[in-house]
Amino acid sequence: MRRFCTDTVTLFHYLGEVDRKASYEAFVLKNVRLEESRATGNGTAGKTPADTATLYILDRYASSQEWGLSDDGRDMFCPGEVQKPEDAGTLYRVSAVLRRKVARSRLNHWEVLGNADRRSV
Repeated sequence: MRRFCTDTVTLFHYLGEVDRKASYEAFVLKNVRLEESRATGNGTAGKTPADTATLYILDRYASSQEWGLSDDGRDMFCPGEVQKPEDAGTLYRVSAVLRRKVARSRLNHWEVLGNADRRSV
């Protein structure tokens, strides 16, 4: 399974605002699987990016108590290891956090779905 989970991502958990600026706590997770999908959609202003990503986190590599993501659209993640959201190439806003339990307990995992943040595209 280690060959399948070879990616590193940074999770940004929203803490609130300080002086009208969003504040985030960064968590770096290694040995995860990140699948990115590039796409465009037709909007009223022409083609718009519709990039999505799915992040798979095995239980044995990270527990939800460590990172505690919410799907309210304020938490984010990005590929690689960065310190601040501004340093990320592509940011994904968390749209869903799903718990997956399977027959083999070592394969239990979390799925984090994200949509590309328009400001980072």
